[in-house]
This record gives sequence, C-alpha cells and structure tokens, in this order.
Amino acid sequence: MGKESGRIARGDGNPLSVKIVFFTHGGILYGANLSMIDLIVGLREKGVESMVIHAHSGPIEDRLRDLGIPSKCIPFEMCVHWRSDKPTWHPRRWVSEIANSIRALRKERFNKRQLKELAVATRAFGADVAVSNASGTVIGLEVAKQLGIPHVWHIREFGDLDWDYYPDGGMRRRREQILQSAKVVCVSQAVADHFKKQCGITDGRVVALHDSIASRDELSARAQGAPVNTEKGPFTFAITGFVKYSKGQFDAVSALRRVVDAGGDARLVVAGQGATEELKAHVQALGVADRVEVLGHVSDLSEVYRRADCGLMCSVAEGFGRVTAEFMSWGKPVIGRNSGATPEIVEDGVNGLLYDGSVSNLAEKMTLMAEDRNLASRLGVRALEQAAQRFEHSVCATGFLQHTRGVTKAR
Repeated sequence: MGKESGRIARGDGNPLSVKIVFFTHGGILYGANLSMIDLIVGLREKGVESMVIHAHSGPIEDRLRDLGIPSKCIPFEMCVHWRSDKPTWHPRRWVSEIANSIRALRKERFNKRQLKELAVATRAFGADVAVSNASGTVIGLEVAKQLGIPHVWHIREFGDLDWDYYPDGGMRRRREQILQSAKVVCVSQAVADHFKKQCGITDGRVVALHDSIASRDELSARAQGAPVNTEKGPFTFAITGFVKYSKGQFDAVSALRRVVDAGGDARLVVAGQGATEELKAHVQALGVADRVEVLGHVSDLSEVYRRADCGLMCSVAEGFGRVTAEFMSWGKPVIGRNSGATPEIVEDGVNGLLYDGSVSNLAEKMTLMAEDRNLASRLGVRALEQAAQRFEHSVCATGFLQHTRGVTKAR
C-alpha cells in the first residue's frame, strides 16, 4: 500500500483518509480489548484516526487516555447469552431458553434507546467505518445502518466452543448480521471457517487475520529478556489465561505429575483468575504443591513470560491464542494442543511442539522439552524470530487495511 497505507482507495482509485469508531463492550483490559488497542496503535502509525466507544467504565479508559486515543463510555448490551448445559429435553433447558429470549428482547429495546446517543458520538467524530469488537458485540452494525457507513465485525473467538455463549436470535439472526456487514475479520482461519460453516456464508466477506501483540520497539526489548534455562535446576513451564477446565490448566497439572514421576525436574506456574480454588485443590490432591505455583490474577504478565522456559497452550478450542504469541515474543517455545487455531501459530518441531490433547501425550512433550534444554532453546529462538515477523503492530494494521480496502465511502 506504500505511502498511502493509511488510506483506503475509493472506487476511482484515489486515496481517502479514514476515521474508524470501535465499539467494545467490556471496560476491562481482557484479550479482545488489548488486541483492539494494539490494532488502533498500528493503524495510527499508518495515518488512520480511531475512537473507542465502550459500554462500561474501567481500566480501558486509563489505557486509552495514556495512548491519546479518544473514547467515550455509552452503555449498550451484548448480543449473546449463555445457554444452559442441560439436554434439550430437560425442563430447565426450556425455562432457560424462554428467559434468554425475554432478556434478548429487553437488551434489544435498551440498545434501540441508546442508538441515538451512539450515532451522535460516531457522527461527531466523523467516522467512515464502524467496527464491532468481538462476536458478543454487534451494536456497531446498528450505528452504521443509522449513519449509512460500512460496518466491519472483528470476531475474536469461537463463542460457543470456547466461552459457551450463543447469539440472541439464533444462527439466522447471526447470518443476517454477517451479511449486513461489509467485512467480517476473524482472528484465525479456524474461527473464520467456524462462522462460515455455522451461518452458511460462501462469499469472501469473512476473512482471517491474526492479532498483533506489541510494537517493533517492544518486541526488540523482549528479545533482550531471559533466555530458556539450559543449565541445571527446575525447568519452568507456565500457562496463563482464565482458569477453567476447557482451558487446560487442570490437564497441565496432571501432566506435570507424570513428568515428575518420570524423574523430570520441572515446575509449573499458573496465572489467571477463575476456578483457582478448584485448581489448588487439584494440585494438593496430586501431591505437587511444591512444584506448582497458582498466582491468580496477574495484571502484568511480563515477569511470568520472562521467568518461564516454555509456555503451555492447552485450551480445547482456542480462537487465536494471544498468550501463545506472547510466549513466543519472549523467546519461549510453546507446547500447544493440536486443535482450534493453535496449529496456525505453533509449528511442531519449528517454534514449539504440538500434542494430541491427551494428558499422557502432553506429559511426553513436557518431558522431552525439560530433558532436552538445547532443543527448547533452539525452538525458543525460532519462536522469537517468528513473533517479530507475524505479531508486530504494523503487520496486523496493514492486513486490516488490505481486508477493508474499498469498503469506505467518501465523507
């Protein structure tokens, strides 16, 4: 895109400067918001101006203010619900579905009342494009229709497979929302394929683009961090993220028990909120309390990444794996489950190792890594090289502009 990389071409081929308003639900700095902010920073380097409208107050306001990104808090509701885990014939399942339908109608009415304020703020910024951040938020589409501008839906998770939530109005409604969007940018090919299959989308509007995680300078600084420990002493594995069974922390502890039983000198660090008490009980039950450190929520994970010798990604259905990319950016190899989007990032024997999803195979890969520290070091060096090439801000920003080229109309 050359010197005009911060512009999107009109139909006549002439460049057009772009202003984008991003809509995000949460006010905390969870993965989707961090990735959105990374994208905005990358776009700014290319001359694109962005604003964020968030539904809740929180740490996101301070981060945006520090970065000089304009923002406004205007409440709106998500467009998804959590479905009961009861079978379809169970009475509680039907009660839950009825309750979800009632809540969906209330949420829709609330969003309609908020639409005027949302549209006024978007128009005042002079937005050319409205972007809804994550699959649980699609309010940007309603604002875009109100103002006659294109809508881009940036989907950052499977939704049903990883977080157990489903679209209000069902798949028919989701299909309509996708078809009304100019582009749907998914954080991985796995997520893109999932949504295309779910909604029967066969045209080219659903595309894949991996997130960025840091600027060029930040990645360079991380490259100077602590290398993989090739000397004697415990080999440290680390797993970060929300603690739940489907994210694999419990499997990681079970696998560590097998590594230790096989004579391996290894330890495990777990960082993240969620089912931490249940995980601690699991650690105690397996007798590895002296080998496992459960930290709970950690606001700055840089020290966890720096101290680790190898990262673990054990999630059953990972939509992208920001933490996988983070480990790589610190020069650490990753042992990843061969499912979801993880195989798109972890190349077996190149920048890490893949396992088949079983605890026994995970333990085998962990034992291999802990016993052959030179292998871990070589994989870590390659991981660092790939992170600099694939997950730098400008790489994601360039890809986003290429995907959305042509969807912007002149103001």
